[in-house]
Amino acid sequence: GVRGKAIGRLRDATTGQPAYADHLIGVLLEEGELDNAWQTAVDHTEDLPESRWHQLIELRQPAHPRDVVEPWQRLIQRRLDAGTDKYRYGKAITMLRQLRDVYQAVGDATGFGTYLERLRERHNPTRRISYVGLVGG
Repeated sequence: GVRGKAIGRLRDATTGQPAYADHLIGVLLEEGELDNAWQTAVDHTEDLPESRWHQLIELRQPAHPRDVVEPWQRLIQRRLDAGTDKYRYGKAITMLRQLRDVYQAVGDATGFGTYLERLRERHNPTRRISYVGLVGG
């Protein structure tokens, strides 16, 4: 009963204070409730730190690779938009490689190529990001 009440209170807290979503997800993961943790993350997409998304993706990807495509894309976009991070392009490239692997795991290598082209179109080609080695590699 206490466990359920505690999780219920955390859920209620996320309604008024979305920042509590990260705490709730941590508890759900500790309790082995990966599906509930994932759904909570999906419900609070913008309220979670990048590190929590990386943790959730790592746990979710083996059994549900299709579920992690959109979160990877959001993380890549966030990283590219992080103007104060001088390592943002290198980090984005690392994530792009991981996303490429997900597309391959779900049998949609052309989908990754399409995504990559759209990403190129959205970002000024004079930026220092290099896509060499991402397609077909």
